[in-house]
Amino acid sequence: MAKITAEKKAIGILKQLKGLGKDFAVLSEKDKGALLKMPEEKGVVNKGFIDALSRDVTIALSHNEQFRPPPCALALLSSKGKIIGDVAHTGKRFYGMAHDFDTYILPPIPFQELDGVFEDVVSSSPGYAADKLLRDIINVRENDATLLVGFNLP
Repeated sequence: MAKITAEKKAIGILKQLKGLGKDFAVLSEKDKGALLKMPEEKGVVNKGFIDALSRDVTIALSHNEQFRPPPCALALLSSKGKIIGDVAHTGKRFYGMAHDFDTYILPPIPFQELDGVFEDVVSSSPGYAADKLLRDIINVRENDATLLVGFNLP
């Protein structure tokens, strides 16, 4: 599948989903490079963000509270390099007695609506600095959040 065809097909699917904004932007390599240079908050490792930007195609979009909940934990809670819990849309959950954590690890989140159509599909929320830049690239309503969806071409 050609890159432009894949981009159009993905945006066509995204436009059908409830809770997403109306603007979608396919990020250029320059945009991706600028976003990768954005600092993360102290104590946050946004692996999903890096993974989404490393895909052949990365699309920036926005969503509101009507968008479906993520299919897995949004963050893993780490203490001295050991995963001790997670954060899902239902709240925090700890796996044992330890409740003190020093790092939020944001994993890549599956994006089921594009799975099976494209390869290596991931999504991720950006950090605060990257969110600001994405809001300059796409039109985002004030209370909506930005999101990246990335996938590889066959």
